[in-house]
Amino acid sequence: KLTDIHTWESNGTYYLLAQSQNPQDSLILSEFCINDQTLELIQQYNLTPPATFLPTSVTVYNNTSLFVGSRHGGIAVYNFRDSSEAINCWRHVAGSADSITSLLFTEDSLHFTTRGGQFAVATISKSDENYKLNIISSNKLQKGSIEGSIYSNHQKLLYGFRNDLFFIWNETNQYEIANEKCGGPHRAWQLSL
Repeated sequence: KLTDIHTWESNGTYYLLAQSQNPQDSLILSEFCINDQTLELIQQYNLTPPATFLPTSVTVYNNTSLFVGSRHGGIAVYNFRDSSEAINCWRHVAGSADSITSLLFTEDSLHFTTRGGQFAVATISKSDENYKLNIISSNKLQKGSIEGSIYSNHQKLLYGFRNDLFFIWNETNQYEIANEKCGGPHRAWQLSL
C-alpha cells in the first residue's frame, strides 16, 4: 500500500517516486517517456531510504541525480542509475526539522522551501563520488507555510498557506500576487501557472 507519490518532469522524461507505508521498504523510482502519445516505462529503480527519512519532495538533476526532501528537514541525493543507496544525506539543512516542501534547480543552484516558511538557495559541488551542499542564501517568509517556489518571467514566486488562505507571494518584488480562502492546507490542491 502506498502512502505517497511524488512526480517530476525533466527534459521530456517523467519520474514517479512511490513510497510504501513501511519505512523499511525501498522507494520505487519509475522513469517514463511519452512515445507516440503513449506513456512508456523506461526503467524502475529500488532505492534504499536513509534511516528516519520520509520523502516529501523530489527533483531530478541532469537525468542522473535524484534529490529527495524529507519530512524532518533533510535532503538525500542518489545517483540512481548507479546505486540504490543515497550518496549523501544532509539533515536539518535549513537549521530546523521542518519538512522540505519543494526542491527546484535553476542552472547550478538548488532552491528549497520548508513548511516553516523558510526558503534557501544552495550550491551543490561534487568531489569524487560525494556531493557538498553549501547554502548561499536563506530567508524566512513570515506569511505562513511555504509549499513551493517557481520562477516566472525572472520573478521568484513562493506559494503556500496562511491559516485558511492559499497565497502566492512575489519574493523578487516583495508583494502578494493573490490569495484565496480555501480552508487551509489539509485539502487536496494543485497550482498551475
